[in-house]
Amino acid sequence: MSKRILISPGDASFNIGDEAILTGTVSLIRRFVPDAKICVFANRPERIKSILGVEAIDKGKGVLRAIRSLPGAIRETKRADLLLWGGGQLLQDISSRLYIPFHISRLALGVALRRPTIVHSIGAGPITSLSGKLLTRIFLNRASVITVRDDESREVIAACGVERERILKVPDPALILRPDNSFDVNHCLSALGLDLTRPVIGIAVRRLFHRKHSLLPIGLRVRLGLISSSQRSRFKSFQVELANFIDYVVSRHGCQVLFIPMYSEAGQDDQGVGRQIARLASSKKDIFHLPVGYNSRQVLSIMRRMFAMLAVRMHAAVLSAVAAVPLLSIYYASKGRSFMSDIGLANYAIPAEDMGCDILVRKFNELIENYDDIRSVLSEKVRASSRDLLVSVHRIRELLGMEPLNEKEVADFISLVETRDNVQNLNLDSVTHEPAPAKYSAQRQND
Repeated sequence: MSKRILISPGDASFNIGDEAILTGTVSLIRRFVPDAKICVFANRPERIKSILGVEAIDKGKGVLRAIRSLPGAIRETKRADLLLWGGGQLLQDISSRLYIPFHISRLALGVALRRPTIVHSIGAGPITSLSGKLLTRIFLNRASVITVRDDESREVIAACGVERERILKVPDPALILRPDNSFDVNHCLSALGLDLTRPVIGIAVRRLFHRKHSLLPIGLRVRLGLISSSQRSRFKSFQVELANFIDYVVSRHGCQVLFIPMYSEAGQDDQGVGRQIARLASSKKDIFHLPVGYNSRQVLSIMRRMFAMLAVRMHAAVLSAVAAVPLLSIYYASKGRSFMSDIGLANYAIPAEDMGCDILVRKFNELIENYDDIRSVLSEKVRASSRDLLVSVHRIRELLGMEPLNEKEVADFISLVETRDNVQNLNLDSVTHEPAPAKYSAQRQND
């Protein structure tokens, strides 16, 4: 009889990063539990059904939807042979005090109904509220298996009172994502107006400096205009510095810039943030915007066509690494720093608070000087991390009462990740190192 696996991910309906994690997870299940029936909690069930070919039910985002979706959630949880809760940064309360209670409710349901549960490749932190720490301790200690994607997350949840010896570190499932070979990337980019004979820098931005320990969720605070003037000012300065950097790479390196939105939900609106930055730049004719709506494998295919990536969104960095495209990361949370350290590029991770045009120019020129070495490091680190995903597979099969992986299954999987094609399709030897002229350090706050 086929096994039924229920997955409660992050916001995979609107967030390309969470969708990439979910896609990688579904790929692992289909490879190692081939007869499994998979059902996913989703904010947009029809989109998830269409992309992944799985069953999907309403996740119930918002109080009224959560109440309406509860009977279906109980029914599906009762039917499940295994609940996978995660991945993504599901345990943090800096964006809202309600964030942990909302997400952990699905794990609590699995625990209450005595279903085997895996806390699956999550990120955690910061958790500062007593309620957040209490919920984390109660329900993670009752999960069958706990896996986290970085050492800092392990420390955060251990500090909440979760048994440290039960916390396993596993890689992000998005690392096994494959590009969509049926997707015509050249046609997509040409249709946007990009010149395919010139190098393209991909930029994945997000709203910053608005996260604080508030009761109201971020999206609602943004829509209601509850962002302080100091937060707005810091973000405007950030945008100006990024616009200056864009002008530098366009004028000095002959690059084009493509903004790649990773999160399209209201209140996040990466595309809108990209357009705001573009308006501050002088080189507007060389700046392009990818429309929302592409799935994670298509976005990976597009990133493979980039010369380099500038990632503010963490999973833009993850997909860039999967594509073996050298990158700079501007991180706003510890998860970004941890990932860049894990892939051997800690020197190319810049805290958002310290980011300026000068440091971006310096790091970009270092990246060009070490370009081939960085690509080799990325390929090797991604291959090594992908192999470690077998830890998650072992636990899934164990809880489903299946036989352990045999030598052939392990060898075939390792062969698959060792031979994956990360080669870019564009020769960009013309991109060379040049220092930044002084004018690119000047701020244009009044533009």
